[in-house]
Amino acid sequence: MMIQPPSGPVVEPTFILCQMRALLSHTTATASASAGGDACAAASVIWDLSANDEAAEFMFAHGLLPLLLHLVEASLAPQSEASEIAASERMLETCLGTLANLAAAPAVCDAIEARDAWPMLCGVLFRTADSSALHEWLRLSEVCCSALAAHRRSSGYAARW
Repeated sequence: MMIQPPSGPVVEPTFILCQMRALLSHTTATASASAGGDACAAASVIWDLSANDEAAEFMFAHGLLPLLLHLVEASLAPQSEASEIAASERMLETCLGTLANLAAAPAVCDAIEARDAWPMLCGVLFRTADSSALHEWLRLSEVCCSALAAHRRSSGYAARW
């Protein structure tokens, strides 16, 4: 007997929006230390949810991409304390991992390119030594490069050369 997956959403949209709001609280300068911990937990949940195509599409449609790009940029800013550095590296890893999951959809790769975010994203290579974050950066760049190559093949771009 084959078990069929549920036809409806597995996760409530309000739950996803609450997690995104927790991430948004991390972007404010007045965020407390507990808000930072909540944001890291929310980032991990969002990373997990982004592996689901429907959830990823919902989050992309509700502004997750600019939020993630902002958090990546903020994570690259100089930190003064070891605890801030560790939290920043974890946030960087989760944001890049989420972006890599989202980038499975061609629209996300196009949106990253349209926002001219690659120079900032390439800055990750020079500003962190965290192997987990660098692994997620490589995964993101591989997904986007593959999508770009597939798009160029399907559009006849290669034939024009």
